[in-house]
Amino acid sequence: MIIIQGYGHFVRCAAAAGLLAACLSAFPITAAAFYLKTVAVFVVEDAPIYSKPDDSAKPVGIVSGLQTVRVIDAKEKDDSSGKDQWFEIETWLGDQWIKQDQRLINGGFKEEDRTATIVRETAVFDKPAKDALTDVRLAPQPLHVTGSLSYAPFQAVNATGANASSGIWYRIDTKLGTRWIPNPDFLEDVHANQVSYDLKLTGPEKLYPHPFVASSDVEEVQPQVVQVTGEWDHRNGPWGSVWYRLQTGHGERWVAPVHPALREYREVNDAFLLKTATRYFQEPAVNLDGKDWLDPGTYQAFEATGDWVHIRTTHGEVWVNPKRALLERPEGIVKTDETIELTQDSETFRFPLTGNCLTSRAFMLPKPCRLTKNGYPPMVRPGIIFAE
Repeated sequence: MIIIQGYGHFVRCAAAAGLLAACLSAFPITAAAFYLKTVAVFVVEDAPIYSKPDDSAKPVGIVSGLQTVRVIDAKEKDDSSGKDQWFEIETWLGDQWIKQDQRLINGGFKEEDRTATIVRETAVFDKPAKDALTDVRLAPQPLHVTGSLSYAPFQAVNATGANASSGIWYRIDTKLGTRWIPNPDFLEDVHANQVSYDLKLTGPEKLYPHPFVASSDVEEVQPQVVQVTGEWDHRNGPWGSVWYRLQTGHGERWVAPVHPALREYREVNDAFLLKTATRYFQEPAVNLDGKDWLDPGTYQAFEATGDWVHIRTTHGEVWVNPKRALLERPEGIVKTDETIELTQDSETFRFPLTGNCLTSRAFMLPKPCRLTKNGYPPMVRPGIIFAE
């Protein structure tokens, strides 16, 4: 999959995969394997339950397959074959223990009743287990979905490994009866916003008939400006993709750029006035590096994306954000050379009006402070110092 992180109107891309964040929230990512938090298990096949975490004892009953049971507690136990994980679960016999093995899935099932359309050939399974693969493969078509089973591994070495073993099984009705399919791409899960703007692709990209990465029906497109008619933000935290719907000579196509892409792109050819000292960047994305500044003045602009403008300077072609510049260096700042007293109630900020706080109250020790900074001094008001 493709990860696209937005910085203003600039899109930076990198290869990555998604993650079930809720399963990992309570655990650090380390080199050693760790257990993911388990709140429920799905029983694929009939499994014995015990009054204590010891399978050498006589089972007190059997939990029938294809149901979800709630987990109360988890315990790791050493035996002659190694370490086993046990779960205390709610049952009709009260709280009992069940051993983790191939009959259990870390996840929960929910009933559904909807139509969902698959867009590629899909393998079919007799049950939600990789060893239950059948010879049947479904062509792209609408399906009747009757349930879904979200799953994750019981343990993993890192977030990438956890994601690779996570997903969703869907229970479907077929002519052969009830069957299961893992992690399909359903058209009905695409929720695109209607938009209209130009997008500049800065590198070669792949176009797809649907907003899903596929090995077939792929078209290549070279760097160019394209018209976007819809966008689908399919990100989950830092993982996932933003897909753009385009109208091409071959009809509707989708792209998830793997190179930087400029949203709301415009070509310009104007003299551009910077009213105040302005930071400049090599790409249209804000960073906290305060070393590169342009003096107020007029510069030649040749393209823009959102609030960002690409201009030519003695430093080369650089990006500036004039709206943000007025927050970082408001008009009317004057040079000063004075000393004030900092107290425990003083706060310092990286820039006057952006809200980037450096130190909060009670952080500063009382001491004098000289207010000069490369000809552009901090902005001062009682009790608060704005400084780089």
